[in-house]
Amino acid sequence: MKNNLEFPMKNNLEFPMKINTDAIFLSDAHENTNKTHFLEFLEALDDGRISMPSQLFLLGDMFDVLVGVGEFASFFARQIKLINKLALKTEIIYFEGNHDFYLKDIFKNVKIVPTQAQPLNLEFLGKSVQIAHGDIFLPPLTQRALALLRKPFLLGILDFFDKLCARKLSKSILRSQMHKKLDFKIDNFKEKIEQRMANFSADIIIEGHWHQGVSFDVKNKFYINLPSFACERSFFMLEYRDYKIQILKRSLNV
Repeated sequence: MKNNLEFPMKNNLEFPMKINTDAIFLSDAHENTNKTHFLEFLEALDDGRISMPSQLFLLGDMFDVLVGVGEFASFFARQIKLINKLALKTEIIYFEGNHDFYLKDIFKNVKIVPTQAQPLNLEFLGKSVQIAHGDIFLPPLTQRALALLRKPFLLGILDFFDKLCARKLSKSILRSQMHKKLDFKIDNFKEKIEQRMANFSADIIIEGHWHQGVSFDVKNKFYINLPSFACERSFFMLEYRDYKIQILKRSLNV
């Protein structure tokens, strides 16, 4: 199976080749001042209330907006400090989503998977796995526009003007996201995913982004869409049971 390892690394850290049996997955925490469940999760890992896995996969949009250029990251200083601390104890793989921009400078020991390197190819108990945030395979014009938004030069310009106006722009962006509806259902979701399966080649596909919290067989593949952690406060592990790969749900009770 071809792997994405030839893609230029964002922070000179190697991507893993295999998913460990104790790996934890979570996605779309959308952390903000009114949503701090992700911080609770990180604290629970740090103090041992949740057993430290050997791998932690963060499938993107862990914050309502996180920009690694300028001072935007200061809004989430506690979370960032904890992630960097935990990354010294376990392997953390962070997939950039549509709310994550240029993270390499704030997460020094975290393995950042940019959107261009998604889906990331791995292996789990002999099965091929592809993981992505979910906002890939977009129309070319949309892809180019999003790529432009991720340019550090442009982000630096935006940060400069944000600083001039006393961070009113960044604070306004975060406020606009505070009450965004995250627990929604997409009609005919399985049929829509089926149309995208031609873009994947692995036995198992794992995505976030869509907030649906479902898994099913489609086009001879096992598809997993993680729910929004902001809504369910749940994280997940893969397991082999009844002769097939299944997903095991765990809840955050802290």
